[in-house]
Amino acid sequence: MMQQINEFLSKKPDRRSITILITALTLLCLCCLCLFFLLLQGRTPPPLPATPTLTPSQTLTPTHTITPNPSFSPTTTFTITPTFTLTPSLTITPTGTTRPTWTPSITLTPSITPTPNLLDGPQFLAVFRRTGNVWVTSPKNSTLIELDGNDLHIVSSMIVDSPNGIAIWQDKGLAYVTNKDFNTVTEVDLVAHKITRKIDVGQQPFGVTVEQSSGDVFVANNGSNDVSCIPSDGSAVKTTDNIKEPLDRPTHLIGFKLSDTNPGAAIVIDSSGQVAVVRSNRSTSFSPKELSINIVPCQLTKLGYINKDALADVDQSNDTDPLTFYVTDIDGKSVWLAPLETQPSSPLPRITLPNAPYAVANFDKCIGAVVPSQNRLYIISQDLMQILGQKKTGKQGDNGGWGLAYNPDNNTAYVANPDSNSVTRFETPCQ
Repeated sequence: MMQQINEFLSKKPDRRSITILITALTLLCLCCLCLFFLLLQGRTPPPLPATPTLTPSQTLTPTHTITPNPSFSPTTTFTITPTFTLTPSLTITPTGTTRPTWTPSITLTPSITPTPNLLDGPQFLAVFRRTGNVWVTSPKNSTLIELDGNDLHIVSSMIVDSPNGIAIWQDKGLAYVTNKDFNTVTEVDLVAHKITRKIDVGQQPFGVTVEQSSGDVFVANNGSNDVSCIPSDGSAVKTTDNIKEPLDRPTHLIGFKLSDTNPGAAIVIDSSGQVAVVRSNRSTSFSPKELSINIVPCQLTKLGYINKDALADVDQSNDTDPLTFYVTDIDGKSVWLAPLETQPSSPLPRITLPNAPYAVANFDKCIGAVVPSQNRLYIISQDLMQILGQKKTGKQGDNGGWGLAYNPDNNTAYVANPDSNSVTRFETPCQ
């Protein structure tokens, strides 16, 4: 065989042989390459990590309500509602030649919005006896607020222009609120919880009262030094027009009935110490039906007691003696018991307190007087012979002590505290 090979190699190959040889070698190389690729395809590569699903936004809204002791003040109750917003951020972390890994990170962003306190410097208050709830004026935020008479939580509120004094006509469920900065009185339907009308009166109206039997409303106009009468029949407002000695910044009034044939009267006091009677002067020559619609201009008669002292508040003594009144005396730091007489036959009973009383109310078996400088409600015997005790109120401040009301149906007294933005409730105050 070797001989044959040597003979083949010694021969000079022709062109045809060379072509066949090159073609065979080329086919052999292609077969080797195909086999190599087939071997590579047979190996299974490791799987790449899956892409996570991301929910980019979510909101958590927890609510936290803080309620203090209701026996002291519902008005410091407020609600804080923090809203936490989830803010996702995506971080790319390369890992060799594999696909990138997405790592979400979440940032909590709190947003706290406290509810404002509706009782902002409460000034005056009155009890609506049909419901037992207390209506309070809050002049700083122009709000009239209804409080539950038992636990003092806020029942309702409404916006009223610059509210100050408030008086309620119990039979009709109507409240009359003086709007000091607008020279008007707002009439509010307490049952429907809506404002029914606004009534023009004198300048800077302050105190207000309703004579319950007639429904006549009397307003002390602190800026124009007069008194406006709002007739219950809806006729035109009357203003005092025959005052011989003008009033000096009148502040408070108390409505009462002179007699069965002459209803519609009020006691008004001013800062100079003048005490006067205002009446609608209903004529007795008309029939009872006509009495309700025939109103003449208000008449003012000055009374001759408690002069030269700065007076603050007045309340009726009792139902058996309706023409006797308790009057507070700021300069004299005392409370007077005054009859409706121009010349009292004997010295007037009075009691002196440690400091100036600004408000007074008859509690049936005793009387109460608020002394703002001491944040105290003094309990005094009805004959003004002795101080029976004292009760701590909220902070009153220099201009506090105006708001004092009593509900005889459940024997409960209420005091407005301007500087602590609260109302204090006293059960059985005479005890």
